[in-house]
Amino acid sequence: MNEEVSSAGHEVWDSIDVDAVRSVAWLAVPEIGEDIRRSFGDGIGFVSSVSSVLEGRGRTSELVGAALVCGDMESERDFFERTPTVTFREVHGYDLSRVSLERFVPRGIGWHPHHVDCNQL
Repeated sequence: MNEEVSSAGHEVWDSIDVDAVRSVAWLAVPEIGEDIRRSFGDGIGFVSSVSSVLEGRGRTSELVGAALVCGDMESERDFFERTPTVTFREVHGYDLSRVSLERFVPRGIGWHPHHVDCNQL
């Protein structure tokens, strides 16, 4: 992991209650989540919509992904690990919090954590 993180904000994110953050996230509001699903990908959802684009481009297996971790990667797990038509070989995760990077335990994919301030990418 990159040791060049200079922001003091990592201390906050290292100690934050991820479940509490998730409970007040904008996607936790049912109306917002439903509106986004309706307007994104003709209502099929994020994962299916992006999977369809990748399939259309002939990219369905041994993919390498990237994610801004922001918590524990549970929201991203569906995309990187549970997509029936697209498979990822490895995922690179970027986050200000070393703890957030360590929270993610991959299932069947290579995991490459990068401890960085994403505002500096």
